[in-house]
Amino acid sequence: MLTKKSTAVFIAISWFAFVTFLLCIPGKKLPLIWWVGLFQVDKLVHIILFFILCLLICRATFLINKTQQWFWGIALICSLYGVGMEFVQKNFIENRAFDVWDIVADTIGSFSFLVYLNLKPQFLK
Repeated sequence: MLTKKSTAVFIAISWFAFVTFLLCIPGKKLPLIWWVGLFQVDKLVHIILFFILCLLICRATFLINKTQQWFWGIALICSLYGVGMEFVQKNFIENRAFDVWDIVADTIGSFSFLVYLNLKPQFLK
């Protein structure tokens, strides 16, 4: 039987795997939607992906440790993961490139969870 803690850890790991999968899709296999480039929807997607990633990891950590002391570090690690994935895209994924603005969006998404948490602290309960 899965506990609340183990379920939270499983969901966090699953989301991490999903984000990694999305970031490793070769450029030729990405859907071409003409209006996406107009509105920089890609950056919004990065913000949302990393917000949820940080949220899920922090929630699992809180359920295990009952403390928020690791949240800033988790947000930093999520941001660094985004930086690392940009290098992976540049060097190992066909038709993908390094994009500084993706890193900015990943960082905004990761750290915006901390802002959200200040607005909705009951989220952790």
